[in-house]
Amino acid sequence: MEKKKLLVMDDDTVTRELIQDLLQYDCDCISAQNGVEGLSYLEQHPGQVDLIVVDLIMPVMDGFTVLAEMNKAHYIEDIPVVTISVDASDNNTRMAYEMGVSDYISRPFDAEVVYHRVVNTIKLYAKQRRLISIISQQSQAREKDNRVMI
Repeated sequence: MEKKKLLVMDDDTVTRELIQDLLQYDCDCISAQNGVEGLSYLEQHPGQVDLIVVDLIMPVMDGFTVLAEMNKAHYIEDIPVVTISVDASDNNTRMAYEMGVSDYISRPFDAEVVYHRVVNTIKLYAKQRRLISIISQQSQAREKDNRVMI
């Protein structure tokens, strides 16, 4: 199975390295120190990221601004996003989900739980893409059959 590509946007080097170490056997991890670097990577490598982990509190460009930009560019429709934040207030959590995140992880976090949540989210989206592909193929086959019958 091909390794999935994970983009980690977090200003904390320890967190980025921890996530990379946790997922090194399942994912190729790309690091970004802030949202500007992360969005730049997405623009330069369209369709190549399978999941994004983004810290909500970062300098230069915070996670909420990243989410807003991802919504504008329609990235959020195709790439699952897991947020990490020390601020797990109801307001921040609600706002993150309203902006399209797949999961919200509060700091401090259990590394094993983060591993499972990230891997499970990647698997879920892979299954969804596979099902969409099957439905699309079936629809095209039906259209072709209908044209032949006419």
